[in-house]
Amino acid sequence: MFVNNTISIDLQFLNKPYPTVFRKNILDELISSFNMGKRICFLTAPAGYGKSSVLVQIMEYIRTGDSERKSKSNIVFINLKNEDIDLKSFVRKIHMKFQKENEEFCSSISQFLNSPLLMDIDHVAFNILNEISLIEEKTYLIFDNYHIINSEQIHQFIHVLLEFSPENLFILIASRSDPQLPINSYRLKNKLIDFRLEDFAFTPLEIQIYFSEIINQPINQFDAEILYKKTEGWIISLQLFGSALKKQTDISKAIKEFSGTNRFIIDYLMDQVQESLSPKMITLLMVSSVLPRFNSFLIDFLIQKLNIEDVSGEQFIDFLTTNNLFIISLDDSGEWFRYQNVFKKLLFKKCILQGYILNEIYLMVFHWMQNYVNQVGIEVLSWGYINDLINIGCQIPMFDEVKLIIKQYGDDMIWQGNYRLLWQWIQELPLELVQSDSRIFLYQTFLLCFKGEVKTAAHNLKIVKINESDIDQDLGVYFTIKALLAIYFGDIESMRVCSLRALDLLPQDDLRWRCVALSTYGDALSWMGDLSQSEMIYLQTLLISNQTGNIFFAVHTGIKVITNLLQRGQLRQVNKICIEQIEIIKKHHLEHSAYAGAIYALQSIVYNDWYQLSEADNLSKLAVEICTYDGNKIMLGISLLARLEVLKSCQNKNEFETIFLQLIRLQNQPGIPVWLKNWISGWEIKVDTFLGRFHHFDVDKKINQFLGENISYLNLNEYIAVIDFKIKKNLSRISETVDLIQEITTDQIIGFLQKLYDQCVVDGLIRQAINILVLMSILLDSENNSQSLQYLEKALVLAEREKYSAIIINEGNLIINQLKVISEKIPENEFIQSCINQLEKIVSSNYLMDVHSKDLLTTREIEVLLLIAEGYSNAEIAGNLFLSIDTVKGHTRRIYQKLFVNRRTQAVNKAKALGYI
Repeated sequence: MFVNNTISIDLQFLNKPYPTVFRKNILDELISSFNMGKRICFLTAPAGYGKSSVLVQIMEYIRTGDSERKSKSNIVFINLKNEDIDLKSFVRKIHMKFQKENEEFCSSISQFLNSPLLMDIDHVAFNILNEISLIEEKTYLIFDNYHIINSEQIHQFIHVLLEFSPENLFILIASRSDPQLPINSYRLKNKLIDFRLEDFAFTPLEIQIYFSEIINQPINQFDAEILYKKTEGWIISLQLFGSALKKQTDISKAIKEFSGTNRFIIDYLMDQVQESLSPKMITLLMVSSVLPRFNSFLIDFLIQKLNIEDVSGEQFIDFLTTNNLFIISLDDSGEWFRYQNVFKKLLFKKCILQGYILNEIYLMVFHWMQNYVNQVGIEVLSWGYINDLINIGCQIPMFDEVKLIIKQYGDDMIWQGNYRLLWQWIQELPLELVQSDSRIFLYQTFLLCFKGEVKTAAHNLKIVKINESDIDQDLGVYFTIKALLAIYFGDIESMRVCSLRALDLLPQDDLRWRCVALSTYGDALSWMGDLSQSEMIYLQTLLISNQTGNIFFAVHTGIKVITNLLQRGQLRQVNKICIEQIEIIKKHHLEHSAYAGAIYALQSIVYNDWYQLSEADNLSKLAVEICTYDGNKIMLGISLLARLEVLKSCQNKNEFETIFLQLIRLQNQPGIPVWLKNWISGWEIKVDTFLGRFHHFDVDKKINQFLGENISYLNLNEYIAVIDFKIKKNLSRISETVDLIQEITTDQIIGFLQKLYDQCVVDGLIRQAINILVLMSILLDSENNSQSLQYLEKALVLAEREKYSAIIINEGNLIINQLKVISEKIPENEFIQSCINQLEKIVSSNYLMDVHSKDLLTTREIEVLLLIAEGYSNAEIAGNLFLSIDTVKGHTRRIYQKLFVNRRTQAVNKAKALGYI
C-alpha cells in the first residue's frame, strides 16, 4: 500500500518556485469543494501568477491536514516537460510515478507502453482508474504546465480520468491556458472547482505581507494599494519590482514612480508572449493595447480599418482567452475584455515603437464607442464605458465632444454619487473650456464643496456666467450650491433662502437637483431647531431618492434622518433605520464607503446609550476604520465623535485623549464645515470634565454669560456641558474650601436648567432633557435638597421609554445612592434595578476607581474621614473643624459617593485600603 507522502516530486521543481505568501483563501476553498464532492480542480492563469507555488502549498496543506486528522493521503505530482507531449510518454510518466511506491501498480499496461502498436486509450485509462480505486487512502493526482500538451490523444486520456474518476481520486491541473477539455460539462455535473487569473492575483494585504515577510522590504497600506492598482496583483511583476526595490532608499517614491514597464518585466513578458505568436497576432495585440476595453465587434472594426486579413475579432479573442494572454473578462457574458495593466503598457510601448499613428486609431475607436454607447444606453452599460470614451476623446484631443458627453451624463453621475469619476472627467478639460460652460463649471463647484475646497467653490460662484439657454435650470443649480456652501460657513439664513430660491427655479421634473435643494432646506430647519419639520423634509427627500433609484443620495439622506431622530432621543427608531440602511448598503456593495462608516458610528451611539458597550465599541471602531480609509473628513469627524461617546462610557482615558487630539487636528483642516467644528469644540469642556482637568477654565464667567443671554437652541449642548463641568468641579478638590457653588447660587443654576428642560420638552429632545434632570438631581443632592430625588425620578421615567442607560450609569457614585432609595420605593422597576446592578458591577471591579476615589477626595474630606475613623460623631467633627453639622453631613455623603460605600465602617475600611488612613 501507499504511505502518506508525496510521490516522486522533482527536487528541481521544489527549488524553482520563488517564496510567496500563503494563499489560505484558495486552499480553503479547494479543500471545502473537495469535501463537498467535487474532484476536479483547474488552476488557469498566465505565466508569473504563482500557480506552481500554489500547488506546493496545496501539497503541504494536504499533508498538514492529514497529520492533524491522523490519516493518510497519496500525492502524485507530475511536472510536465516537452518530452511528455506524446501519449505513451505521458502515460509512462504517470505509471512510473505510481510504481515508485508500488511496483505492482497496474502492471498489465506495461505491454501497451512497450508495444509499437497504437494504445487503446480507454482500456489503459480504465485500468489505471481501477487500480487507484483499490487504494484505501485519498489520492491527489497533480499536473503542472499542462499548457504544453497539444495531443488530442492525451486530452482524450485525461478526459476519461476526469469523467470516471473514483471517489478517492482528486485531479488538479495547472495550465497557462484553458485545457482542451469539455470544461463546461464538468461544471454542469458539479465536478469542477476552477481558479483563474483574478483568484491568483495578490490582494493589497497580500502585497504588504509579501514585501514585508518575503523580500524584507516593509511597505504601508497606501503603497500596497498603489502597487495593486499598477500591477493588479500580478506576482511576477511584484517579484521583479521587489528585486529592483532593494537598491532604493525611498520606497514610497519608487512605488509611485513604478510604471509597470520595468525592463525586467518587459524582458520576461516578451519571452513568454512572442515565442509562439504570428506577426498578424502580434500586430493585433499591439493595436488593441490602445483600447481601454474591447469586444469582438470592436476588433472586427479595427481589422477592417487596418486591412488585416484572414482573422476575425471572434478568432482573436478566442485565441487570447484560450492562451490566457493576460486578458481579463469585464462581464459575466464574456463579451467585453481588457488586458492586465502591466501587459497593456508593454504592448502600448511596442505599438509606439512600431510607429503606429495613435491619433488615427483613437479617433476611429472614439466614434465607434460613441455610437455603441448611444445605441445600447447607459441604463445597460456601466460608467466604465463612458469613462473610456472620455479618456480616448481627451487623448485625441476632442474636448468639445468630451464636454458634451460630460453635460449629457453629469447629473446622473452626481445623482449616483460618482463624484470622483466626474471630477476626473472635468480635470481632463482645459480650464478655460470649463469656465466657459456654466453647467460644467457648476459641476466643478459642486464637487469642490464635497472636497472641502470651499473658498475655491465660493470664488467660482462669484465669477460663473450662467448660460442663457438654460438660465432657470442653471440658476436653480447655482442657488442649490450656494445653499450647500452656506452649510460650511454656518450661515443658516442663507441656507434657508438659497434652498427655497433653488426650489422655485428648478423644473419640477428635475428631481436630482430638487432633492439636493430640498435636503439643504431640511438642514436649515434642523439648525433652527424645527426638528419635526426638518424630519418631514428629509423623509420626503428620502422617498424621492428611493423612487428614482438613487441609492447613494438615499443613504446620504438616511444619515440625516438618523441624526435628526437621534437628537430627539428616539433610539429604537434610530436602530431600526440603521439596520435597514446597512442592509441597503450591503446590497449595493457600499459597505466600505464613508457613508456606511457614518451609519455604523450613529448606531454605536444607540448601543452606547443602551449601555451595550461591547457592541458600541465594535461598531465605533469599525466606523473610524472605514471613514479613515475612505478619506471623507466630515464622515470621519462624525465617527470620531461617536468613538468619544463610547470611550467615555468605557472609561478608556488613554484612547479617549488620543481620539480627541485627532479630532482637534481634523478641526483645523481646510473644508471642515462650521457645524462640525462647533460639535468638536463642544467636546473640549466634556474632555476636561471627564479627565478631571478643572484648572484652566473660568466656568463661573461662562455661566454668568449664559444667564445674561436668551437661550439659543444651537448652544444647548454647550450649556449642559458647562454646567456639568461646574458641578463636577465643585465636587472635586479644586473647590475644597467651598461647600456651595461660588458666586452663582444654586437657585440661579436650577432656574436656568429648568428653562433648558422646558425647551427640550417642547422640541422633543429626550436625551438632553434626561441629562438636564440628572444634573439638577446631582446638584441638589450635593446641597442635601430633598427635591433631588424628584428630578432623578423624572429622569428615570424619560430614560426608561427608550432604555437610556448610559446617561444614568456614567454618573457612577454620584447617583447610585439616590437610585437605591428610588428602587426601594418601586422595587419592581426592572430598568432602575438594571442600572443599579451595572453600577455595582462597575464598583466591584474598581472600574471607576481612578476617577472617583483617591484623586478626587478633597483635603477637607480627608480631614473628616480621619475623624470618622477615630469614632467621632458628626457634632464632634463639626466642633473640631469649626463647621456646621449640615456641612459635615454633606462632606460625609460625598465621601460615601466617591468611595462607593453606604456606611461609616465601610468608608473607614475602603480608606485604609486606598492609603488615606
